[in-house]
Amino acid sequence: MKLKNIGEKVQDKIRKLAEENEEKTPEELLKEQVIKPIEGKKLSEEEKRKKQAENLVTVLQENPEMQQTIVEEAANSEQISQDVIDKSAQIAAESSKVPDKVTGTLVEKASDEATVDILKNEGIDSREIRIGVIDSIEDQNKREQAICGELEKLYKASKELQPGKGVTQKIQDILDKLGENKRTDKINEVLYKTIAKVFAIEYNNYNGAMKIYAMEKFVPIDEMIRAKMPQLIEKEYRKIGKERTIKANKKREKTPREKTPFDLEKATQIFLNQMAMEVTGAAKKEHKSDSAFMKNLGDLTESELTYLTGKFLDLNPEIGTIELEKIVKIAKGEIKEPAQNSRDVPVLQKMQEEDLSLRELISQNTDNTLGNEDNDTIKVNESTEEQKTEQKVDFDLSALGKEEIEAIKQCMEAGLIENLAKVPEDKRKKMIKAINNSLEERTKTNPTLETSEVGKTEELKTEKMPNKPEDKQEGYEIGD
Repeated sequence: MKLKNIGEKVQDKIRKLAEENEEKTPEELLKEQVIKPIEGKKLSEEEKRKKQAENLVTVLQENPEMQQTIVEEAANSEQISQDVIDKSAQIAAESSKVPDKVTGTLVEKASDEATVDILKNEGIDSREIRIGVIDSIEDQNKREQAICGELEKLYKASKELQPGKGVTQKIQDILDKLGENKRTDKINEVLYKTIAKVFAIEYNNYNGAMKIYAMEKFVPIDEMIRAKMPQLIEKEYRKIGKERTIKANKKREKTPREKTPFDLEKATQIFLNQMAMEVTGAAKKEHKSDSAFMKNLGDLTESELTYLTGKFLDLNPEIGTIELEKIVKIAKGEIKEPAQNSRDVPVLQKMQEEDLSLRELISQNTDNTLGNEDNDTIKVNESTEEQKTEQKVDFDLSALGKEEIEAIKQCMEAGLIENLAKVPEDKRKKMIKAINNSLEERTKTNPTLETSEVGKTEELKTEKMPNKPEDKQEGYEIGD
């Protein structure tokens, strides 16, 4: 009975305070309840800050409809220091009685250091409010710490990473806080292992299948391969299995069996298969060579390179040996990736502005057969030498084939055209003729290699992701 009476008295007091404060402005509330109570009292600076901070939290709790304006007023008040704001945010975060909304409002005005500490110590339960608070952090290093912290929390919450739990949106919400800044190595480290854990759960639950495309919105497929994602998945897979074994032993239960034993080779092939499909798909869409979209894949083994080239042959049976070799070199990082967001036509148009050497190079090496006379693929103006140096080559660019375009681009990239332009015309012709003869001789002594053996790789069958619970394989689910 006594407890009930005390509770009623507290409620009456809060009600009376609310009625008294109903007509008061945020400025008046702060003056009466936060600033005045410490005036004239013999308190240390630390005690004053603590008292003001406690009073500020109370004011916010009693005036929920004015929380934002009260905090704004407090942050701009000369009589309430930043230390008081930080302390009040800390008090609110540590109290189970203060709603997350109140805490979040205070934390948004706290210093970057105080904000990061509160987030690190899990002072706010609401994930939405926690992530929203990151926007208030101005220091980029502190913001990086907060983003890493949120990714780490998500990584540790296995249930949150389960299929159908909106994991991609959760990752997106966190990474959005980067703004225009790029991902740092520290963020990548946590992001990679979080994605690897998602893949490990999918691999087990869906018989070795993984939704790689879903994670490509965060990390492109080539970056995943360079980061050794299959190996990271294996590590997470083993780690989750060990955790389940420990959990079962504590409950004295039989350790549940894995649904799908992890196969590193198969997992790697899934990623290489995705890479090859995306490259050939983009090349077909843009009417360009496959190598134009190839990326550096880092340190691949010979068997992985063999599988990759075989997959390109499966997807594009007409691909040539030289093109395959170029794809392998780009994948290994031996030559630079082709510039993206650029097209062959603008490159060739730029080449038209080069000296007469370009016209000579094309005519000598192609015998004017890049097109037929009807469509006038190349029109060489037959006029005086003086006029030739001022006139440009007129290309019907749409008639050029992939191999011709690639040959011309390689000449530009190697600096051949630029160097020839500096040579006197008589010497230039001799040099072009020598190059042509050398190429012909090389063709005779080095016949095209057979490529049939390269394509003899087993087709990887990726299981379709089940949409219904009954489609899943028997056994335990990781993350249960």
